[in-house]
Amino acid sequence: MKVAPTVNPSLDKILMLSTNRMIPLIYLNGHYYYINDHLLKKLRAGDLSGTLTVVTIGVVVYLMCQLSGVDAFVILRELGKFNAPTVGSGFGLNPTYAQPSSRRVPGSALEITRPTAMPHQEFVGLTKEERRQVPHPYDKIIHVEGHPRLRVGFWQSRYKVPDHGALHGLPYSVKNNGGTKTEKSDDTALAMMQSIEDMPHRPNAIWFDQDDVTYQGGTDREFPAVHIFDDDTKVVAVFNKQTGNFVTTCQLTEKEETELKATHNFGGGEGWFSGKVNNLPPKGITPINSFENDVMGITPVDDSL
Repeated sequence: MKVAPTVNPSLDKILMLSTNRMIPLIYLNGHYYYINDHLLKKLRAGDLSGTLTVVTIGVVVYLMCQLSGVDAFVILRELGKFNAPTVGSGFGLNPTYAQPSSRRVPGSALEITRPTAMPHQEFVGLTKEERRQVPHPYDKIIHVEGHPRLRVGFWQSRYKVPDHGALHGLPYSVKNNGGTKTEKSDDTALAMMQSIEDMPHRPNAIWFDQDDVTYQGGTDREFPAVHIFDDDTKVVAVFNKQTGNFVTTCQLTEKEETELKATHNFGGGEGWFSGKVNNLPPKGITPINSFENDVMGITPVDDSL
């Protein structure tokens, strides 16, 4: 009896392992790959041969996907929903489980990201100012009964924190022009947002949300506004009344405070656009602990003395 040889046909699809056989992943060339459990154990034990084997497997899988033209990464990203461990940003070969952190904010590392529900054409047509107001999962809402509902946006706060973070107790340095500078990061933006969210609950907080309240009144940049003013620190948070979006935060001078309480307008007065530094070191606000203060022994300038 003759037996014809059997030839295995080439595969036109990726064979998927069952869920219980999928194990932690490593990062290679910007994509995720799953590795075998016993190799991972060797890796954790410091077995160099296991490490080389893992890297080799990863390279082979990557090349196979590239040559076959199959977009395996879409499938692998879906598998990531099974809460597999991830590798830290330092690209070490010891996988660590991802922990919730304010530093791990989606889309913040490179640029403002388009909300999923927003059409692409609409997003690309936005100005820089409008893009900073697109929704973000870390936005905070101020909702106090009897007052407008306000939103402290993450992107706008991250944009404003370098010049205005000092007003909310964040560490800062003093630039050559005398203005303050706070590190621009997700952490500092979130800390400033939390401070602004807390402002309505401070003992001497004053709401300015009457019909005649404006920001930069008398200029071509005037708009109806809502101001939350802390009468103790003299810090104000400015919101656009029509949208409810956070715009900026400042510490008022005595003259600006008088104008706000008398006319319900803040900003846009004489010398407002003269180029003078407005973000001077805050008075009466003590910066929170910082790396410079705790480790390097450098204390930010305190103008309140």
